[in-house]
Amino acid sequence: NILNKNPIDKITQDITISNISSKIEQIAFIKYQITNMINKGISPERIVVVTPNEEFIETLKLFDNEGYFNFAVGMNIKNNKIMQVIKLISKIIIEKEPKDDEKYKFLSLDEVKFNKLFSNNWNKQISKDIFNDILDYLFSLETNIELIEKFEQIRISLDILLFTNIKSGFIKILVKDFIKLLQNKLSTITLDDTRGGKITVLGILETRVVAFDGVIVIDFNDDKIPKISIKDKFISSSLKELVKLPTIKDRENLQRYYYKRFFDKAKSIAISYVDDEQYSMSRFIVQLLPNYKQYLVKQDYSNILYNKKELTHYYNDIIIDIDLSKLSWSATGLKEYLSCKRKFYFNHITSIKEHKVSLKPKGYEVGNIIHKALESAVKQNSFTIEFINKFIGNYQKKNPYLILELERWKKKLVKLINNEELRRKHNISIYDVEENFNLVHNDIKIKGTIDRIDKYPDGTYEILDYKTSSSLKIDNGKNYKDSVDFQLEFYYLALSKDKSIQSVGYYDLNDSSIKPEVMLKEKLEILDTHLKSLKTTKVNFKQTEDIKNCKFCPYSIICDV
Repeated sequence: NILNKNPIDKITQDITISNISSKIEQIAFIKYQITNMINKGISPERIVVVTPNEEFIETLKLFDNEGYFNFAVGMNIKNNKIMQVIKLISKIIIEKEPKDDEKYKFLSLDEVKFNKLFSNNWNKQISKDIFNDILDYLFSLETNIELIEKFEQIRISLDILLFTNIKSGFIKILVKDFIKLLQNKLSTITLDDTRGGKITVLGILETRVVAFDGVIVIDFNDDKIPKISIKDKFISSSLKELVKLPTIKDRENLQRYYYKRFFDKAKSIAISYVDDEQYSMSRFIVQLLPNYKQYLVKQDYSNILYNKKELTHYYNDIIIDIDLSKLSWSATGLKEYLSCKRKFYFNHITSIKEHKVSLKPKGYEVGNIIHKALESAVKQNSFTIEFINKFIGNYQKKNPYLILELERWKKKLVKLINNEELRRKHNISIYDVEENFNLVHNDIKIKGTIDRIDKYPDGTYEILDYKTSSSLKIDNGKNYKDSVDFQLEFYYLALSKDKSIQSVGYYDLNDSSIKPEVMLKEKLEILDTHLKSLKTTKVNFKQTEDIKNCKFCPYSIICDV
């Protein structure tokens, strides 16, 4: 019997559904909708952000510059230094990559202590002393008092697990397995969010007993909503019905109920989903909001995260009071200055350095390895193809991107070894390699390192500069006046006062030929003119007029080329 009827006041809801082009842009959607809801009179404490995929919370934290959010799920410590170090331990010992060296430096790890604790003990059975030494070191990386207390609780539990009744032989575990166990234990730690943001961030399960006026739900995609339990992948629905276990349909209905109950109590609802070739809208939108098409809003929110600002400072002239003759000049530095004064300014005056963290080798890296191989071969009196191949092979093991290129160089250098044998038969000896010099010429300090100096039977010397570039060009009578490369001239000035120099040239390692500097005298005169021009009081560091200089320049983005 129906005893009484009361009409329910229907809430007038403001609903927005947006398809977003990328996951990260949903953060901009959240911030936009928060502002929108507050402007409509909803208190920030009455606004909630629901994340079906809780991994997205870590990304949201990175962009919470305004301190909008409080995270009811707590804050995990996977980005803390201790977790980064533990992940790196196994990586370095088992499958080290070149990028791991950069991580090692970034985390400021003590190499001696690292090897003593981990590398040397990796396959040893854990002992009480090793156990305490490892935990003392790792826990010393953290300063948060709350975390340290949680760490000590883990120490006690692991101590009981590993060393209670250890004499009876119950537990035997290697250090490498202990590190995995420790990592699993630490990954369960969460910290209470004490930042005090007014916007609450919840997972869908936390919404069951609460209500909010403003609801923002992201990741409303079919691969996340409804969430599929791993249990449903192994047991069929018909079998579950027989034993009266929840089926896939039951779970979907329950999740749909959570969203419906939550949406029904809200005044303002904003839903976003990623719309691209990989992801599509969840069917729950159609089921919960049959008229969803009228709520669809297509809008670009990306400008909230990425303010497009043009670099205008470097479009203008950069004129500073400076006496360039007071600097110490290398041939490379002078070449940069003569090619593009702006590049020299960025590199040598403001010291803006290029980002180096990359697996792929830079153009100069292969050349450096070949230089080091030849230098070591001479210094260790082992100028043989066997020694050079072994030396180069060590670099191939470190970086897979170098394997093919360095294998090609092993073949090329066979010809070099044969050529060196002929030079030895003619009594031409290698006098020195990698000789550093510093001197003053025309009141200008010049410096550098000479790759190689050979001595002839008549007591004269030849200066050689190794070149691995396949585009090596030698200045001739037609183009030497426009040259900006005075490397060989620097080398000549460094040695000509004390030694009789027969010739200077490039040792082209591609074909093992020596290409002499035929315009040495003329280029020395031009170099003197350039060095005199360095006595300045004011310099305009202008951009180059030759666009070819910008092709591989690391500062081309700053100059907007």
